[in-house]
Amino acid sequence: MGEVDPAFIQDTQHRPELAVIEAEGIPLIDLSSANASNHVSQIADACKNWGFFQVINHGVPSESRWKIEDAARKFFALPLEEKRKVSRDEVNPLGYFDTEHTKNVRDWKEVFDFVVPTPAFLPASPDPDDKELNELTNQWPQYPPELREVCEEYAREMEKLAFKLLGLISLSLGLPENRFNLLFEESTNFIRLNHYPPCPIPHLALGVGRHKDSRALTILAQDDVGGLEVKRKTNGEWVRVKPTPDAYIINVGDIIQVWSNDTYESVEHRVTVNSQRERFSIPVFFSPGHHVWVKPLEELTKGEKPKYRAYNWGKFFAARRRSNFKKLDVENIQISHFKTEVSSVTKPTPKYLQPATGKERSMEARKKHMIFVSFLIFLVSSVYPMASEGRQANPVKHFVLVHGSCHGAWSWYKIVALLKSSGHKVTALDLAASGINPKQVGDLRSISGYFQPLRDFMESLPADERVVLVGHSLGGLAISQAMEKFPEKVSVAVFVTASMPGPTLNISTLNQESLRRQGPLLDSQFTYDNGPNNPPTTFSFGPLFLSLNVYQLSPTEDLALGTVLMRPVRLFSEEDMSNELMLSKKYASVKRVFIISEEDKLGKRDFQLWMIEKNPPDAVKEIKGSDHMVMISKPKELWVHLQAIAEKYS
Repeated sequence: MGEVDPAFIQDTQHRPELAVIEAEGIPLIDLSSANASNHVSQIADACKNWGFFQVINHGVPSESRWKIEDAARKFFALPLEEKRKVSRDEVNPLGYFDTEHTKNVRDWKEVFDFVVPTPAFLPASPDPDDKELNELTNQWPQYPPELREVCEEYAREMEKLAFKLLGLISLSLGLPENRFNLLFEESTNFIRLNHYPPCPIPHLALGVGRHKDSRALTILAQDDVGGLEVKRKTNGEWVRVKPTPDAYIINVGDIIQVWSNDTYESVEHRVTVNSQRERFSIPVFFSPGHHVWVKPLEELTKGEKPKYRAYNWGKFFAARRRSNFKKLDVENIQISHFKTEVSSVTKPTPKYLQPATGKERSMEARKKHMIFVSFLIFLVSSVYPMASEGRQANPVKHFVLVHGSCHGAWSWYKIVALLKSSGHKVTALDLAASGINPKQVGDLRSISGYFQPLRDFMESLPADERVVLVGHSLGGLAISQAMEKFPEKVSVAVFVTASMPGPTLNISTLNQESLRRQGPLLDSQFTYDNGPNNPPTTFSFGPLFLSLNVYQLSPTEDLALGTVLMRPVRLFSEEDMSNELMLSKKYASVKRVFIISEEDKLGKRDFQLWMIEKNPPDAVKEIKGSDHMVMISKPKELWVHLQAIAEKYS
């Protein structure tokens, strides 16, 4: 890391002591089954008295740890220009970095970060009005070639250990073992490879400055060099955590402190460096989904007042990570800012949260002030009810989901569960002669009859209720008619790789272009109820066609489900469809968003782009790696997009 930059120098009161005090009493917990009865009480004692503990016989294969440590050494031994080919930045916070700051002082280290599992999403900014989400993308170097594989293998082992520890912590608080599990769906976990080179000024600099972990749980593997120091709760002394072979060091983070209403405390710690030996460590930071609102658990606040207001984890983290890239002129956000009562130990409100005056600040500083005041108001707002499992406290939206040809409401089952878990209202409809609708396909004489269940539903809505209409595939025609007939009841219409006619794209042109691009239908079947010399009357997907062109990227069990539940769809005349889908300014008055499915082989990407060009929507999103059944092959990504769209347009 070359010449010593003054940015590394700690303030006098925070410089490391020359005399090292090795910690005595940090619990070492044996997780082998022989000691299972003692685990809960040992962890409760460790979390209350230290906030740190070590575990052995944890179940993580030694080979998995050895392989990632070896790969990390190879990566950090590369020339700097090679490592910087996978540099992270403020847009993509994953990859290599060597200028991280803690408490506005540069750390003496270099790191490589990656997320697990993928995909992972985080808010693009802490701005409460910014609904955009960034998909985090891992950057893997060319060398060492095994790095990605060993990192992903290690991540799987760490996830098992993390859930085991969360279960024990939950039991130690008197809660069910799986109490926290739902909060870690769509988790924002990440793993870091740390390298601390020899430092010529170990008495002035730190590998990582004093801090508390903002996440829920940290699992640390450190080598035999050591350097981790913990601030003892009893007397405030810094004590060194002596490396224990094959052990992992565990510390509870700020989120568990808030969930436990201060029963367990996130403890301040730091990393010292030395002038002789390099040091390597691998922390795993376990944290909930970006949508989760963090607050004291109701089960733990009966009879006492919650000590924290709720805050949104994703926005909180987006604010904190600003300081990773540059020195700030303000204090970073802390959980102490959400304390319900100010006390002598509560940090004062940072200056940037106080009213600005013209004498003290420039116009730019006042703008920053207003942004962060708005951000905090957003985080602690309790205007809207929260979902029972800590989901985001946004106003409840009503999503109406309309399936495609041959399918039914059942095809949305994953999205229904995800949206409901976020506190939203969801209606998944069966169109006529679809799903469990009692009509038979032979009873339908017009596409109007096929759309009837959606029209009936829209008519039944209260006059002041507006819904988010979501149509998939042929369902795009159904929601288009609803937009024309009930524009005042639709806040936004979402076309998920769906047919999207409009005032500038009539159904006749749309159908002709679709047929022109259509590939072989393989084992799909037509019926000719009016005789072989007349147009076909119904169509059914064949199992082979479904597996190769509709569900090719979906789980095999969903393909099997679809094959069993499929019903034939009625084929309507072009004249009938044109009469029922005459779209005007009413349709055009409704906001539209189109979601492209990248690997759709039924309505291919070029056809989707053609529709977008001919009938431009208000916004376009794209889901990578999805087949025609986006809600089944990429449900989490679609769920994220639907929530963001609803927030923006309704």
